[in-house]
Amino acid sequence: LSNSTFIVGSNVGLAKSSSINLGNSAYVKINENVKIGPNSIISADTSNILIESGTTFFSDCNLSGEITIGKSCLFAKNVSVFSSTHKIDGNISIRQNGAFEPH
Repeated sequence: LSNSTFIVGSNVGLAKSSSINLGNSAYVKINENVKIGPNSIISADTSNILIESGTTFFSDCNLSGEITIGKSCLFAKNVSVFSSTHKIDGNISIRQNGAFEPH
């Protein structure tokens, strides 16, 4: 993570069960007054993620890849925003992460 950048503005709220995953050369900037709800994941492998001020994510939201979110946006529960990387948990693609596995 030596080449990664993570910038957080004032009054940002991140639920304990949420996570922010940075890969090598990632850039993530979360501006002021952003709220991130429970079980949400923000992942930047080698990409840039910018979240402008006043935005709120309810629970179980996922962001991954090259993404810019504008000011004062409101994301309902279970909303996912992906660009070309499609990775939400480490090196596993979204297809693998949510794949059906028969018993």
